[in-house]
Amino acid sequence: MRQARLVAAPLLALALAGCAEVGKVIGASLEKPRLVFLGVAPQEADLEGVTLLVRYRVENPNAVGLEVATLDYRLDVDGRQALSGSQRAGLRLPVRGAAELAVPVRLRYAAVPDFLRAVFTKEQIGFHLEGTAGIQTPVGILEIPFSCTGQVPAPRLPLLSLAGATVHSVSFDGLSFEVALEVANPNAFALPAGALAYGLRLGDHQVLTAATQALGTVPARGKGRVVVPVKVPFAAAAEAAGKLLRGGQTEVGVQGSASFGSVPLPVNLQGKLGR
Repeated sequence: MRQARLVAAPLLALALAGCAEVGKVIGASLEKPRLVFLGVAPQEADLEGVTLLVRYRVENPNAVGLEVATLDYRLDVDGRQALSGSQRAGLRLPVRGAAELAVPVRLRYAAVPDFLRAVFTKEQIGFHLEGTAGIQTPVGILEIPFSCTGQVPAPRLPLLSLAGATVHSVSFDGLSFEVALEVANPNAFALPAGALAYGLRLGDHQVLTAATQALGTVPARGKGRVVVPVKVPFAAAAEAAGKLLRGGQTEVGVQGSASFGSVPLPVNLQGKLGR
C-alpha cells in the first residue's frame, strides 16, 4: 500500500503540472472578446427617475464558448456619482459568435445636484456609465471595460391651477362650496396618484388647516381635475358669507403641497368665490 502511495504522488504532481501547462496554453491562445456599443434608451420613466437600458453586442472570436458572468458598474449624473453596483449576467457567448448584452440601470433624479432647481432650468440631464464585464473563461475571469455617455430629458413638475370655485349654500349652518383644481402634466409619462395637503383662506381669514384630498393619476401630456368639497361653520366665515349673501365675491386661497409619488410640489393658488 505504501509503495502504491509513493507511485501515485508523483503521478498526481505530474497531472497537476500538466493541467497548469494546458491552462497556460489555453490562456495564451484566447482572444479577448469585444464589446460593441449598440445604444442606450430610457425605459419606465416617472417623476422619481428613469431606467436606462444600455445595449452592447459581445463578440466571441474563440473556438470555445464563454459566458458573461458578472457586471460591475458606476453611474455618474451631472458629474456626481449617483450609484455603483454589480449584478450577475449569465449570458452565454457561442463559439465564434455574438450575443446581445442589455444592462438596465436606474437613474434617480434625487441624485441630480440641486434637483428642484434643475427641473426648472435644464432641458437635459447628463449621465456617464462605466464598468467592467466579467467574462468566464477556462482559465478564470477576464474583465473587459465598457462605458457610455449620454443625456435624458429632464422631468417637468406638474402645473396646478385653480379652475373655479362654486358656492352651494350660505346659511346660519355654515358656508358650503367647492374648489376645482386642474393638474397639467407636461411629461411624456403619466403621473401616479397623489395627495394634496392644504389649508384654505377666505378673504383674510384662515378657515381650514391640515386638510387632505386624494389626487388621481394624470395621463402623459394630459390634464386631470379634482373637485375639493368645503364646508365652513358660519362663525369662521361670517365676513365671506356676508359678501356672498349681498351678491358679491370673496377671495379664496389654497396653500399647501401636492405630492405625486415621493415628489412634493408647493401649492399657492388664488381665485374668487361668488358671482
